[in-house]
Amino acid sequence: GDGAYRFDDLRRANDGASVLQVALNTVASDSLGADVGDTLRMGYHRTSESGDRVRDTVTVEVTAVVATTGQGALGGTRSPAMFSDLASAHGLLGEDTGINRLSFALDGGLSEERYDEVMADMLDEVNRSVSAVDAGLNLTLDRPSSSITVTSAQGLGRIAADDVRALRGNMSALAPGGLAVEVLQVPLVEVTVNGQPLLTLADGSVTELHA
Repeated sequence: GDGAYRFDDLRRANDGASVLQVALNTVASDSLGADVGDTLRMGYHRTSESGDRVRDTVTVEVTAVVATTGQGALGGTRSPAMFSDLASAHGLLGEDTGINRLSFALDGGLSEERYDEVMADMLDEVNRSVSAVDAGLNLTLDRPSSSITVTSAQGLGRIAADDVRALRGNMSALAPGGLAVEVLQVPLVEVTVNGQPLLTLADGSVTELHA
């Protein structure tokens, strides 16, 4: 709404700043005991040019504390969240143009019918403009087994639930008579073998790892 703290405010705060300026929602502020002007060490993971998962840390300064509502509750009303502007996030992750979320503010006076029309138009435009690769999905063909593997290059490598449901719902059109096998891989981000992140199937009985 009017007067709300915006991502553009973060962009201006970071313009020429020597320390990365971030905003916390109230849940994060309370759990960390942090307020405006405090500095924190933030750890985050990124994908290197060679495809490895790398953990980095950076010093950040809290420039604002925002309500855990609306954009401040992107992860849920009880979830802590830290926000930065797009250019600063790109700098941390070593990317130039990548995004993984779009949010639109619509006029509050729209009728429910007009709202549905706008949403349908936006979805049509996204479907025409965004490819599977743009969305971080990789398709690999294995000719000997006549199989196609769908994987995700985003985040921890998990395919979004909506995408999995969409694949299930379209199997008869995509691969008539084909079978689908779903596998959940849990990346152990801190564990690498020969420079590659180690992936393992989720198993509650695993108690230790041996080299």
